[in-house]
Amino acid sequence: MSTPFTTNTATVASDKIALKDKLIYGSAGIADMWGGQTLNYLQVPIFTIALGISPTVAGLLMVIFRLWDGFSDPLFGWLSDNTRTRWGRRRPYMFLGAIVLGLTMSSIYYAQKDWSQTHIMVWVVLCGLVIFTAHSCWNVPYQSMLLEMTPDTNERTNLSSVRAYFQQGSSLVLGQLWFLITLPVFFTALGKPDTLLGAQVVIGIMGIVVLCLGILPALFLRERYYETASKQEKVSIINNFKLTFQNRAFLLLAGFALVYIVGSQFAFGLFNFARYYQVAQGDEVLAAKIAGLDGLLSTVCALAGVPFAQWVANHRGKSTALIVSAVISMLGAGLSWICYTPASPYLSLVCNPLLSFAGASIWVIIPSMTADIADDDELTTHERREGAFASIFSWVVKMTFSIGAVLPGPMIELAGFSVKEGAHQSESAIMGMRLILAIAPVVFMFPALFILKRYPLSTSRMHEIRDTLEARRGKL
Repeated sequence: MSTPFTTNTATVASDKIALKDKLIYGSAGIADMWGGQTLNYLQVPIFTIALGISPTVAGLLMVIFRLWDGFSDPLFGWLSDNTRTRWGRRRPYMFLGAIVLGLTMSSIYYAQKDWSQTHIMVWVVLCGLVIFTAHSCWNVPYQSMLLEMTPDTNERTNLSSVRAYFQQGSSLVLGQLWFLITLPVFFTALGKPDTLLGAQVVIGIMGIVVLCLGILPALFLRERYYETASKQEKVSIINNFKLTFQNRAFLLLAGFALVYIVGSQFAFGLFNFARYYQVAQGDEVLAAKIAGLDGLLSTVCALAGVPFAQWVANHRGKSTALIVSAVISMLGAGLSWICYTPASPYLSLVCNPLLSFAGASIWVIIPSMTADIADDDELTTHERREGAFASIFSWVVKMTFSIGAVLPGPMIELAGFSVKEGAHQSESAIMGMRLILAIAPVVFMFPALFILKRYPLSTSRMHEIRDTLEARRGKL
């Protein structure tokens, strides 16, 4: 069991990452967010409202993409771990992936309303597979670089924090997407929002930014452990899986991520539905305005969550930081029962910012903990396998996001929700939506807290592992 209160040990100069390298790596976090999250934010306004896809089918589409990630993420993790080039293991994949991802991000929104549902589905699936393959090609090596840029456990948290500032700043745009694609410049001749046109333009511009920022780490950062890794034997992809899932700390962290993400995605997935159908009562313009304000407040709270997580992790331990953040998530979801009401539409702005504060804290800590796990793994296997842990954990996270996204759809449809009814949903459907939003996320947080109590890699344990590894490498 981890020790919740640990002694903070100062980082030696040789382990510190230069500020310019932190900024290069951190700024690419914008590409990570925009490249992988835009579909989640546009699922309701594009898939359900614009294209008429049911919430259940829209959620299943996301599952298809995550199942594909189950193949592509571990593949690129294994490839990058076993690649030997003059440019390193990670950088060639990042360079190629950033270009393809940036150029194809907007393709999915060129589906047309007058197409048949089958035609729409085929287009969305094909475009989505290209986008998510490119994202895997870039993202897995990018995540792997964080795991190997410094051997110091606290400096890993500091690097993750710099990236989180960029990511949370970029989430301001994600939170505004629904509002941006309904701007008057995208209105039809009849004065109604053309959200498909809006998405084509807005996501196209974001794709250019993704391309430019995504190639920076490939061009300017070095791989700290490449010399060591280049001398080790290549590991088969099957053994890669076996070794990864034999690591107890990894299994516990993945288990925490699974239950936490499902719970938070219940809330996130239902916030937009509740905002449109309950709070705004079918007024798309009002719902978009509230979503825009919500995105702004959520970004501010998320930015505040970064230094909070950094301080707690470096002074009280990473597990403690996750526990506190999970409790804040429970509060944010539970308050929706009171705050989501058509009588006071803007009161709904209380809930999601709390979840954003907690979520930002959690996603500062988890990458740093994954880097610690890579050291713990080297202690046992004598190999550097950052790509394996980054890719498999990335797939677990993505798949879990999809599970959390798809479950609310069938549940609210069982409660009586119907796309055909439009804004005029039954009282039972609205009540079911409110109950699921307030209760389900809280239920999932309890096992997450139990798992964290069993996590073994405290700060003191990581210093012990670091000393052992450095001695083994002959550096002490």
